[in-house]
Amino acid sequence: MTSTGDSFLQSSEWEEIQKRYGRKTARLSAGGRDILCIKNDLRFGMYYWYSPRPHVHDLNQLLDAVSPLVKEGLFFRIEPLNELRITNREASIGVHDSPPKADPPLAEKFIIQETRNLQPKETILIDLSKTEDELLAVMHPKMRYNIRLAERHGVRVEMR
Repeated sequence: MTSTGDSFLQSSEWEEIQKRYGRKTARLSAGGRDILCIKNDLRFGMYYWYSPRPHVHDLNQLLDAVSPLVKEGLFFRIEPLNELRITNREASIGVHDSPPKADPPLAEKFIIQETRNLQPKETILIDLSKTEDELLAVMHPKMRYNIRLAERHGVRVEMR
């Protein structure tokens, strides 16, 4: 599936799910990594490209790689795994005190705008073959309390 630290949203399995929904996908290479991009249709024949949770190490290489997609779509949306900082139309990647920035000439080719993320920062995979007691045993006490509280208030979850 994915190597350690990569997001499921960049996996070949997620790409296949997107294709089953009729979405076009593209794999771009930036900084030695493949980045999954998904075409999302809008009204009036318009569309945009979206890349959920890729690892981005070099912003310049990423911008170079997505340039062809940006030219054919309305815009390109990215939600990288690592932090993307946007300040005064300048973008930088990383969590360092002074993360690497895009070259000014390259950054001027794009309108850079900060938006809210569509995807959660973290996801948890749970083995549902375990018993209810085994699942509860590995949870944080506050989570167990909230689950039991919800049960007392009549909340029910059904799997279909």
